[in-house]
Amino acid sequence: MTLNGPATMERSPLLKFEDFSVGSDNYETFVHEIGHALGLSHPFNDNSGASLLPVAVENYKYTVMSYTEYAGAGYYPGIPEIIGVAPSTPMLLDIQAIQYLYGANMNTRTGDDVYAFSNAGPEFKTIWDAGGIDAFDLSNQILNEVINLQPGGFSSIGKTYSKAEWPVAARENIAIAYNVTIENAIGGSGKDTITGNTAANDLSGGNGNDVINGLDGDDVLKGGGGNDRLTGGLGNDWFNVMDKSKDVFTDFSAANDTIQLENSVFTQFTATGGIAAGNFKVGPVAGDTDDYLVYNNINRVLSYDEDGNGAVAPVPIAVIGVTFSANLTSADFVAI
Repeated sequence: MTLNGPATMERSPLLKFEDFSVGSDNYETFVHEIGHALGLSHPFNDNSGASLLPVAVENYKYTVMSYTEYAGAGYYPGIPEIIGVAPSTPMLLDIQAIQYLYGANMNTRTGDDVYAFSNAGPEFKTIWDAGGIDAFDLSNQILNEVINLQPGGFSSIGKTYSKAEWPVAARENIAIAYNVTIENAIGGSGKDTITGNTAANDLSGGNGNDVINGLDGDDVLKGGGGNDRLTGGLGNDWFNVMDKSKDVFTDFSAANDTIQLENSVFTQFTATGGIAAGNFKVGPVAGDTDDYLVYNNINRVLSYDEDGNGAVAPVPIAVIGVTFSANLTSADFVAI
Protein backbone atom coordinates (compact mmCIF):
# COMPACT_ATOMS: atom_id res chain seq x y z
CA MET A 1 0.00 0.00 0.00
CA THR A 2 1.10 3.57 -0.63
CA LEU A 3 0.12 6.78 1.13
CA ASN A 4 -2.64 8.58 -0.79
CA GLY A 5 -2.55 5.82 -3.37
CA PRO A 6 -4.70 2.81 -4.20
CA ALA A 7 -5.10 0.17 -1.53
CA THR A 8 -4.63 -3.35 -2.81
CA MET A 9 -4.53 -6.68 -1.01
CA GLU A 10 -3.16 -9.94 -2.29
CA ARG A 11 -4.78 -13.19 -1.30
CA SER A 12 -2.48 -15.69 0.35
CA PRO A 13 -3.17 -19.40 -0.27
CA LEU A 14 -2.47 -19.93 3.42
CA LEU A 15 -5.40 -17.78 4.53
CA LYS A 16 -9.13 -18.25 4.17
CA PHE A 17 -11.06 -15.13 3.23
CA GLU A 18 -14.58 -16.45 3.45
CA ASP A 19 -16.37 -14.02 5.75
CA PHE A 20 -16.25 -10.34 4.85
CA SER A 21 -19.30 -9.31 6.87
CA VAL A 22 -19.20 -6.16 8.98
CA GLY A 23 -17.56 -7.04 12.28
CA SER A 24 -15.58 -9.97 10.90
CA ASP A 25 -11.80 -10.17 11.22
CA ASN A 26 -11.48 -9.98 7.43
CA TYR A 27 -13.53 -6.78 7.28
CA GLU A 28 -11.38 -5.32 10.06
CA THR A 29 -8.26 -6.25 8.09
CA PHE A 30 -9.38 -4.03 5.22
CA VAL A 31 -10.07 -1.12 7.59
CA HIS A 32 -6.69 -1.70 9.27
CA GLU A 33 -4.77 -1.76 5.98
CA ILE A 34 -6.55 1.34 4.70
CA GLY A 35 -5.35 2.97 7.91
CA HIS A 36 -1.78 2.14 6.89
CA ALA A 37 -2.43 3.61 3.43
CA LEU A 38 -3.52 6.84 5.10
CA GLY A 39 -0.34 6.98 7.15
CA LEU A 40 -1.33 5.28 10.40
CA SER A 41 1.07 2.92 12.15
CA HIS A 42 0.69 0.16 14.69
CA PRO A 43 0.35 1.54 18.23
CA PHE A 44 3.08 -0.80 19.43
CA ASN A 45 6.74 -1.31 18.60
CA ASP A 46 6.79 -4.04 15.97
CA ASN A 47 10.25 -5.22 16.95
CA SER A 48 10.34 -5.07 20.72
CA GLY A 49 6.63 -5.41 21.46
CA ALA A 50 6.71 -2.25 23.57
CA SER A 51 3.61 -0.08 23.34
CA LEU A 52 3.79 3.35 21.74
CA LEU A 53 0.42 4.14 23.31
CA PRO A 54 -0.41 3.66 26.98
CA VAL A 55 -1.47 0.08 27.59
CA ALA A 56 -4.97 1.23 28.60
CA VAL A 57 -5.69 2.53 25.08
CA GLU A 58 -3.58 0.13 23.02
CA ASN A 59 -6.52 -2.04 21.94
CA TYR A 60 -9.39 -2.23 19.48
CA LYS A 61 -11.57 -0.02 21.65
CA TYR A 62 -9.46 3.00 20.72
CA THR A 63 -7.67 2.04 17.51
CA VAL A 64 -8.23 -0.40 14.68
CA MET A 65 -4.46 -0.35 14.17
CA SER A 66 -3.96 -2.42 17.32
CA TYR A 67 -3.70 -6.20 17.46
CA THR A 68 -5.23 -6.34 20.94
CA GLU A 69 -8.84 -7.52 21.12
CA TYR A 70 -11.40 -5.88 23.40
CA ALA A 71 -13.60 -7.82 25.81
CA GLY A 72 -16.37 -5.21 25.72
CA ALA A 73 -17.16 -6.24 22.15
CA GLY A 74 -17.35 -9.90 23.07
CA TYR A 75 -13.83 -11.32 23.12
CA TYR A 76 -13.72 -13.75 26.02
CA PRO A 77 -10.94 -16.31 25.54
CA GLY A 78 -12.01 -19.81 26.48
CA ILE A 79 -15.76 -19.17 26.18
CA PRO A 80 -16.71 -20.39 22.70
CA GLU A 81 -20.35 -19.30 23.02
CA ILE A 82 -19.23 -15.67 22.95
CA ILE A 83 -17.62 -14.90 19.62
CA GLY A 84 -17.21 -11.13 19.60
CA VAL A 85 -16.70 -8.72 16.74
CA ALA A 86 -13.87 -6.61 15.42
CA PRO A 87 -14.09 -2.86 14.75
CA SER A 88 -16.00 -1.98 11.59
CA THR A 89 -14.70 1.60 11.37
CA PRO A 90 -11.60 3.56 12.25
CA MET A 91 -11.87 4.05 15.99
CA LEU A 92 -11.64 7.09 18.25
CA LEU A 93 -7.88 7.69 18.09
CA ASP A 94 -7.69 6.69 14.41
CA ILE A 95 -10.20 9.35 13.40
CA GLN A 96 -8.41 11.93 15.51
CA ALA A 97 -5.08 11.07 13.84
CA ILE A 98 -6.53 11.04 10.30
CA GLN A 99 -8.13 14.43 10.89
CA TYR A 100 -4.82 15.76 12.21
CA LEU A 101 -3.18 14.67 8.95
CA TYR A 102 -5.87 15.66 6.46
CA GLY A 103 -8.51 17.71 8.24
CA ALA A 104 -12.06 16.67 9.06
CA ASN A 105 -14.50 15.57 6.37
CA MET A 106 -17.39 17.97 6.89
CA ASN A 107 -19.48 16.46 4.08
CA THR A 108 -20.19 13.15 5.79
CA ARG A 109 -23.63 12.71 7.39
CA THR A 110 -24.75 16.32 7.36
CA GLY A 111 -28.46 15.49 7.54
CA ASP A 112 -30.68 14.48 10.44
CA ASP A 113 -29.34 10.97 11.02
CA VAL A 114 -30.80 8.28 13.28
CA TYR A 115 -28.41 5.63 14.56
CA ALA A 116 -30.10 2.35 15.41
CA PHE A 117 -28.30 -0.78 16.56
CA SER A 118 -28.80 -4.52 16.37
CA ASN A 119 -30.09 -6.37 19.43
CA ALA A 120 -28.90 -9.73 18.09
CA GLY A 121 -25.21 -9.15 18.67
CA PRO A 122 -22.65 -6.41 19.21
CA GLU A 123 -21.67 -3.61 16.92
CA PHE A 124 -18.24 -2.11 17.38
CA LYS A 125 -17.67 1.27 15.78
CA THR A 126 -16.94 4.97 16.15
CA ILE A 127 -19.38 7.47 14.67
CA TRP A 128 -18.30 10.50 12.69
CA ASP A 129 -21.18 12.86 11.88
CA ALA A 130 -20.57 16.32 10.44
CA GLY A 131 -23.92 17.97 11.13
CA GLY A 132 -27.69 17.89 11.36
CA ILE A 133 -29.94 17.03 14.29
CA ASP A 134 -29.05 13.44 15.05
CA ALA A 135 -30.25 10.71 17.38
CA PHE A 136 -29.39 7.36 18.93
CA ASP A 137 -32.49 5.13 18.76
CA LEU A 138 -32.29 2.14 21.11
CA SER A 139 -36.02 1.45 21.22
CA ASN A 140 -35.39 -2.13 20.08
CA GLN A 141 -32.93 -2.90 22.89
CA ILE A 142 -33.86 -5.04 25.90
CA LEU A 143 -30.80 -4.93 28.17
CA ASN A 144 -29.70 -2.12 30.48
CA GLU A 145 -28.11 0.21 27.96
CA VAL A 146 -25.72 3.10 28.50
CA ILE A 147 -25.88 6.06 26.10
CA ASN A 148 -23.22 8.74 26.35
CA LEU A 149 -23.68 11.56 23.83
CA GLN A 150 -20.53 13.44 24.82
CA PRO A 151 -17.91 13.82 22.07
CA GLY A 152 -15.21 11.24 22.72
CA GLY A 153 -17.60 9.27 24.92
CA PHE A 154 -18.42 5.57 24.78
CA SER A 155 -21.85 3.96 24.91
CA SER A 156 -22.64 0.36 25.89
CA ILE A 157 -25.22 -0.85 23.38
CA GLY A 158 -26.55 -4.30 22.59
CA LYS A 159 -25.19 -7.65 23.61
CA THR A 160 -22.26 -9.83 22.69
CA TYR A 161 -22.91 -12.89 20.59
CA SER A 162 -24.06 -15.45 23.12
CA LYS A 163 -26.54 -18.14 23.88
CA ALA A 164 -30.08 -16.77 23.90
CA GLU A 165 -30.57 -17.72 27.54
CA TRP A 166 -27.35 -16.00 28.56
CA PRO A 167 -27.18 -12.53 27.04
CA VAL A 168 -24.03 -10.62 27.90
CA ALA A 169 -24.24 -6.85 27.60
CA ALA A 170 -21.69 -5.18 25.37
CA ARG A 171 -19.50 -2.67 27.16
CA GLU A 172 -18.38 0.68 25.72
CA ASN A 173 -18.57 -0.63 22.16
CA ILE A 174 -19.93 2.49 20.41
CA ALA A 175 -17.90 5.70 20.45
CA ILE A 176 -18.70 9.20 19.25
CA ALA A 177 -15.73 10.89 17.60
CA TYR A 178 -14.38 14.13 18.98
CA ASN A 179 -16.10 17.27 17.65
CA VAL A 180 -19.29 15.36 16.84
CA THR A 181 -22.66 16.42 18.26
CA ILE A 182 -25.45 13.86 18.58
CA GLU A 183 -28.42 15.74 20.00
CA ASN A 184 -31.07 13.18 20.91
CA ALA A 185 -31.46 9.70 22.34
CA ILE A 186 -34.19 7.11 22.87
CA GLY A 187 -33.66 4.27 25.33
CA GLY A 188 -35.02 0.74 25.31
CA SER A 189 -37.01 -1.41 27.71
CA GLY A 190 -34.23 -1.89 30.26
CA LYS A 191 -32.85 0.26 33.05
CA ASP A 192 -30.97 2.66 30.84
CA THR A 193 -28.48 5.39 31.70
CA ILE A 194 -28.50 8.32 29.27
CA THR A 195 -26.10 11.27 29.40
CA GLY A 196 -26.45 14.28 27.13
CA ASN A 197 -23.92 16.92 26.12
CA THR A 198 -23.74 20.70 25.75
CA ALA A 199 -26.37 20.81 22.99
CA ALA A 200 -30.14 21.09 23.46
CA ASN A 201 -30.85 17.39 23.95
CA ASP A 202 -34.13 15.48 23.70
CA LEU A 203 -33.59 12.41 25.88
CA SER A 204 -36.22 9.69 26.29
CA GLY A 205 -35.70 6.69 28.55
CA GLY A 206 -38.39 4.41 27.17
CA ASN A 207 -39.60 1.73 29.55
CA GLY A 208 -37.60 0.71 32.59
CA ASN A 209 -36.30 2.63 35.59
CA ASP A 210 -33.93 4.96 33.79
CA VAL A 211 -31.35 7.53 34.84
CA ILE A 212 -31.13 10.56 32.54
CA ASN A 213 -28.76 13.52 32.82
CA GLY A 214 -29.01 16.35 30.32
CA LEU A 215 -25.79 18.12 31.36
CA ASP A 216 -25.51 21.59 29.76
CA GLY A 217 -28.00 22.99 27.27
CA ASP A 218 -31.76 23.47 27.24
CA ASP A 219 -32.84 19.84 27.39
CA VAL A 220 -36.09 17.89 27.21
CA LEU A 221 -36.06 14.93 29.60
CA LYS A 222 -38.62 12.14 29.18
CA GLY A 223 -38.45 9.30 31.64
CA GLY A 224 -41.10 7.18 29.94
CA GLY A 225 -42.42 4.10 31.70
CA GLY A 226 -40.94 3.16 35.06
CA ASN A 227 -39.66 5.15 38.02
CA ASP A 228 -37.01 7.35 36.49
CA ARG A 229 -34.39 9.74 37.82
CA LEU A 230 -34.01 12.91 35.75
CA THR A 231 -31.33 15.58 36.09
CA GLY A 232 -31.44 18.61 33.84
CA GLY A 233 -28.04 20.12 34.56
CA LEU A 234 -27.36 23.65 33.40
CA GLY A 235 -29.79 25.41 31.09
CA ASN A 236 -33.55 25.85 30.90
CA ASP A 237 -34.82 22.28 30.95
CA TRP A 238 -38.17 20.61 30.35
CA PHE A 239 -39.09 17.69 32.61
CA ASN A 240 -41.72 15.63 30.83
CA VAL A 241 -44.29 13.57 32.77
CA MET A 242 -45.53 10.94 30.31
CA ASP A 243 -47.31 8.54 32.64
CA LYS A 244 -48.43 8.08 36.23
CA SER A 245 -45.31 6.37 37.53
CA LYS A 246 -43.33 8.38 40.07
CA ASP A 247 -40.12 9.93 38.77
CA VAL A 248 -37.50 11.97 40.62
CA PHE A 249 -36.51 15.38 39.25
CA THR A 250 -33.22 15.82 41.06
CA ASP A 251 -32.40 19.44 40.26
CA PHE A 252 -35.63 21.06 39.08
CA SER A 253 -35.38 24.84 39.34
CA ALA A 254 -38.58 26.85 39.36
CA ALA A 255 -36.57 29.82 38.09
CA ASN A 256 -35.35 28.06 34.94
CA ASP A 257 -37.15 24.78 34.30
CA THR A 258 -40.64 23.66 33.28
CA ILE A 259 -42.68 20.51 33.91
CA GLN A 260 -44.55 19.17 30.87
CA LEU A 261 -47.74 17.15 31.38
CA GLU A 262 -49.03 14.88 28.63
CA ASN A 263 -52.72 15.81 28.43
CA SER A 264 -53.54 12.44 26.87
CA VAL A 265 -52.60 10.98 30.27
CA PHE A 266 -53.61 13.82 32.59
CA THR A 267 -56.98 14.26 30.99
CA GLN A 268 -58.28 17.06 33.20
CA PHE A 269 -55.99 19.34 31.20
CA THR A 270 -57.87 19.15 27.93
CA ALA A 271 -56.14 22.09 26.26
CA THR A 272 -52.45 22.53 25.64
CA GLY A 273 -50.60 25.41 27.22
CA GLY A 274 -50.27 26.80 30.72
CA ILE A 275 -52.04 25.49 33.82
CA ALA A 276 -54.61 27.72 35.52
CA ALA A 277 -53.65 28.87 39.00
CA GLY A 278 -56.86 27.37 40.38
CA ASN A 279 -55.81 23.89 39.19
CA PHE A 280 -52.67 23.86 41.35
CA LYS A 281 -52.48 23.52 45.13
CA VAL A 282 -49.51 23.62 47.49
CA GLY A 283 -50.20 21.46 50.50
CA PRO A 284 -50.79 17.87 51.56
CA VAL A 285 -54.23 17.49 49.93
CA ALA A 286 -56.56 19.14 47.43
CA GLY A 287 -58.59 22.03 48.81
CA ASP A 288 -61.65 22.27 46.52
CA THR A 289 -63.10 20.71 43.38
CA ASP A 290 -60.47 21.50 40.74
CA ASP A 291 -57.07 21.07 42.41
CA TYR A 292 -55.79 18.58 39.86
CA LEU A 293 -52.14 19.12 40.74
CA VAL A 294 -51.15 18.93 44.39
CA TYR A 295 -47.62 19.65 45.55
CA ASN A 296 -46.68 18.63 49.08
CA ASN A 297 -43.77 20.93 49.82
CA ILE A 298 -42.86 18.93 52.93
CA ASN A 299 -42.08 15.60 51.26
CA ARG A 300 -41.62 17.21 47.80
CA VAL A 301 -44.17 14.88 46.15
CA LEU A 302 -46.20 16.14 43.19
CA SER A 303 -49.51 14.30 42.72
CA TYR A 304 -52.26 14.23 40.13
CA ASP A 305 -55.76 14.41 41.62
CA GLU A 306 -58.25 13.21 39.03
CA ASP A 307 -61.36 14.47 40.86
CA GLY A 308 -59.71 17.65 42.12
CA ASN A 309 -60.98 17.34 45.68
CA GLY A 310 -59.08 14.44 47.23
CA ALA A 311 -62.08 12.13 47.48
CA VAL A 312 -60.15 9.62 45.41
CA ALA A 313 -56.53 9.15 46.45
CA PRO A 314 -54.25 11.27 44.26
CA VAL A 315 -51.53 9.55 42.23
CA PRO A 316 -47.91 10.56 43.01
CA ILE A 317 -46.22 11.38 39.71
CA ALA A 318 -42.93 13.01 40.71
CA VAL A 319 -40.60 13.92 43.54
CA ILE A 320 -39.32 17.45 42.96
CA GLY A 321 -35.77 17.86 44.21
CA VAL A 322 -33.66 15.55 46.34
CA THR A 323 -32.69 17.61 49.37
CA PHE A 324 -34.70 20.81 48.95
CA SER A 325 -38.26 21.80 48.20
CA ALA A 326 -38.86 23.84 45.04
CA ASN A 327 -41.13 26.87 45.25
CA LEU A 328 -43.59 25.63 42.66
CA THR A 329 -46.47 27.61 41.20
CA SER A 330 -48.86 26.89 38.36
CA ALA A 331 -46.49 28.85 36.10
CA ASP A 332 -44.01 25.98 36.30
CA PHE A 333 -46.32 23.64 34.34
CA VAL A 334 -47.49 23.31 30.77
CA ALA A 335 -49.86 20.76 29.22
CA ILE A 336 -48.75 19.32 25.91
